[in-house]
Amino acid sequence: MNMTAVLVPACLLVACAAPQKQESTTPPHWAVQRDTAMPSSPKPLPPELRPVLPGTPVPGSRISVPRTVKAGEALEGRVPVGSQVTVNGQAVAVDENGQFSYPVEKSANGSLDVRIKRPAPDTRPAMPLRVQIVR
Repeated sequence: MNMTAVLVPACLLVACAAPQKQESTTPPHWAVQRDTAMPSSPKPLPPELRPVLPGTPVPGSRISVPRTVKAGEALEGRVPVGSQVTVNGQAVAVDENGQFSYPVEKSANGSLDVRIKRPAPDTRPAMPLRVQIVR
């Protein structure tokens, strides 16, 4: 009887003999745990809350205030309807079109501190602007 011996490395024997690792049904400790299922499609945002690219004009959101104003003339500007405008801490009336006007005295010099607070739902702080008075 002829016998043939086969030499097999010990590491292969152990690997073959080792029991198969069963897959765990519990997620790893770092996985996010959710109490509810994720919706298949999110509810669309209303148009006024959709983000736009910087520089994209949004109707009714434009602010137009000059950089300079002549002493003795009126500072005139446009803001979104419903905004609040103050000049040097004094409230200025804004009409139904978003326009405002502030008289500048002939003897005025320096600059005017203009602050614009947009209407709700905008929660940002008032926008500060500085308008130079020129002669």
